[in-house]
Amino acid sequence: MAMPVLPERLTPTERAVYLLREAFAYGHREIAEVLALTEAEGRQLYRRAVRGVGEPRARLEAARERQEEPVVE
Repeated sequence: MAMPVLPERLTPTERAVYLLREAFAYGHREIAEVLALTEAEGRQLYRRAVRGVGEPRARLEAARERQEEPVVE
């Protein structure tokens, strides 16, 4: 997964946990200490981040009636 996508899909804390774990190979205990979290909170944030990075999401979804309108320039 390309890193430029991370800021759009994750909260700042999820992003920090994900990067510390994936890019720097920090353990959950170390991440918790660095970010002043409990270890359980860090693990949960990491799980959310992994899901957020793995799930493609549209940034905005148009209403069904708008999706069928022609684009006029």
